Amino acid sequence: MKILEITHSFVRFKNDYISRFLLTLFEGLKESGEEIKVIAPHAEGLKEKEIISGIDVERFKYAQDWREILAYKGNMHEIAFSSPFNIVLLFDFIASAFRNVKKNISDYDIVHLHWWIPFGIPISILTKKYNKPFVISLHGTDVRLIKKIKPLRFVLKWLSGRVDRFVVVSEFIRRTISKYGIEENKLEVIPMPVEEELFYPRRHRNSTKIVLTIARFSKQKRIDRILKVAEKFKGKPVEFHIVGSGEKESEIKSFIEIHGLYNVKLIPPMKREMIAKKIRKSDLFLLLSENEGFGMVVVESMLSGVPVILSRSGGFYDLVEDEFNGLLVNGDDYDTVAGAISRLLENNKFRSFLIKNGLKSAKKYTRKNIAKKFETLFLALKKQV
Repeated sequence: MKILEITHSFVRFKNDYISRFLLTLFEGLKESGEEIKVIAPHAEGLKEKEIISGIDVERFKYAQDWREILAYKGNMHEIAFSSPFNIVLLFDFIASAFRNVKKNISDYDIVHLHWWIPFGIPISILTKKYNKPFVISLHGTDVRLIKKIKPLRFVLKWLSGRVDRFVVVSEFIRRTISKYGIEENKLEVIPMPVEEELFYPRRHRNSTKIVLTIARFSKQKRIDRILKVAEKFKGKPVEFHIVGSGEKESEIKSFIEIHGLYNVKLIPPMKREMIAKKIRKSDLFLLLSENEGFGMVVVESMLSGVPVILSRSGGFYDLVEDEFNGLLVNGDDYDTVAGAISRLLENNKFRSFLIKNGLKSAKKYTRKNIAKKFETLFLALKKQV
């Protein structure tokens, strides 16, 4: 099969961390014998055409290099609506993507779009015209926008009549989307894959225990909860290492300084290899975000032999069975979270039990297994044309 993959976010270079899971998926599909082409936005310093891990990548230009500011920042909608000029830029962005897809679409069997905003409607026009099966993967951020901006629900409902299948990464997103009138037979749950070559267990010993969090510094990730839990470990041999960046960074730094949280270390985003090493050197992984769509870093931690503690929210229920392969906690109950951390750091038998089951659970998300699920879906849709 020839599959045209369209996304507004993709790795800028082979070892980039941005939307890395997409490259992992495409590598899996290519290894299975499928032909893949990726269409993604251009940005200053990037090549318009290149091969990454054997995948053909074409980046569409939508402005002069210095004005290509919408993609790869993690907050496209905020940038786009921050000024009238940027709104015009957004329309140029969408139009450029449309032209690029139109140029390529006739050569492909399947059109697979990642995130329905902002390309869903224009791409649906092309798939209808060229009679191509159209699949949209929803990853979480686009679903959260539907909650915030109610008119988008009607747009999504209209779009569903032109889409062959919505693929969602968790049962949580499936339930959320189905509330907006999307037919159940158009929804399929397929999570994104993990890089099993990078993430693997290795024994280590830390005199000071390390509680690791890897997340964007956004409101939804609730780093404030992590900091309030860290307060309860002041003066104890436990450090909280938080890897990330984002719009809440100044607030986070201010809180750390005001409360004297010398046991908290903020670490800038790292390359994938460094992330994998950081996880392996940690004693447990903690994430207390709200309405998480899936949580790939959770699977990566499990695969690295690091036990996880997560908030009772969103797609985390898909990943963790409480007390079996991890712990689920009320993210606002800081005493309970602190107790869960102490339990895992002190009870080696229980810790080993969670690690063993976590490793088994994470194996479901290998590149080969996830690519096979997408192949099965694509083949079924191709036969219907």
